[in-house]
Amino acid sequence: MEEYIGHTDEERIQLLQDHLDGTAGLASQFAAPMGLGALGKGLGENHDLGKFSSLFQAYIRGQKKRGGDHSTAGARFFWDHQKEAALAALIGAFCISGHHCGLLNGGSKASRADEPTLWGRMKKEIPEYKDISAHGTMDRDLLRADLGRFGKTPMDVMMFIRMMFSCLVDADFLDTENFMSQGTVKRGGFASITDLHDRFFKELSKRGYLNPTNRINKKRSEILSTCIKKGKGKSGLYTLTVPTGGGKTISSMAFAMEQAVAQHKKRIIYVIPYLSIIEQTAKIFKDFLGDENVLESHSNVNYDEVDESVADRKKLAAENWDAPVIITTNEQFWESLYANRTSKCRKLHNIVDSVIIFDEAQMLPLAFLKP
Repeated sequence: MEEYIGHTDEERIQLLQDHLDGTAGLASQFAAPMGLGALGKGLGENHDLGKFSSLFQAYIRGQKKRGGDHSTAGARFFWDHQKEAALAALIGAFCISGHHCGLLNGGSKASRADEPTLWGRMKKEIPEYKDISAHGTMDRDLLRADLGRFGKTPMDVMMFIRMMFSCLVDADFLDTENFMSQGTVKRGGFASITDLHDRFFKELSKRGYLNPTNRINKKRSEILSTCIKKGKGKSGLYTLTVPTGGGKTISSMAFAMEQAVAQHKKRIIYVIPYLSIIEQTAKIFKDFLGDENVLESHSNVNYDEVDESVADRKKLAAENWDAPVIITTNEQFWESLYANRTSKCRKLHNIVDSVIIFDEAQMLPLAFLKP
């Protein structure tokens, strides 16, 4: 067969190889901040290997009613490289097998082929697998990579798999979206962190935060100045303990802005335990940074009620947190870290290279802090 099709939209087609290349490029880009560009690229290049089957090609041409399972073949292709790169093979098998249905449970060597577990799926018979796998690509550098530096405990590996899964599913969705929309869906358009930093501190100065005139504001200014100074320091874990009325909302954002610029971070994520205070915090940040640059991601927000000029951009950014300032809840944040669904996991790779502020950190369940 000369031409393998990946997607169709009425009379238009996207060649399978074009989709694989597009997804690989995006997945590599998303994984690069973790030093895992080669692994991201490998996941993208092989995630839809099953579409090289004659059954799927007949289906997408309208000659069959079903196209069969097209995710197991790519997972098996990674799985077959266990002797050369055990961890890469495991991660690839988990991510590719679940890129439509969500991450599977591992199961065990005793799992049957009809069980909905990774070990079960790897025992599943794949028609034409020899011919399909001939289209697979495996970077030698990936096979030689030392992935053990990301940890060896089950919790470490779990988070590693979820991060790479996020890179793959977001890349797959975005490449497909671009084809289906013919490039008309426009994401992004937010101000850069550097621009927002300058805007934030200009507003601080204009509103008198840096030049207090009474005793209470002088105390708040001392806290603010300390946060600004600490923000220029190295990446790491910082704590801020301030009594009610001490101005911690503004001071913590000042820290985050300085840290983001000093450490070349891409975004700031503000995590709040209560819906009762999240809208108040969002209002403050929007007042300083502009409504169009602050993304709220929680159950109370309704983008159908937002100004049309920014509603579409915010709806799209809420899918994968591709925005400079995000305000969310503990529930949203931790559900994403522990999720297996593609819709929940898409945003995880955008937590990388972010400054994360946990408001009321004492409210975090200790067991959730393992990652």
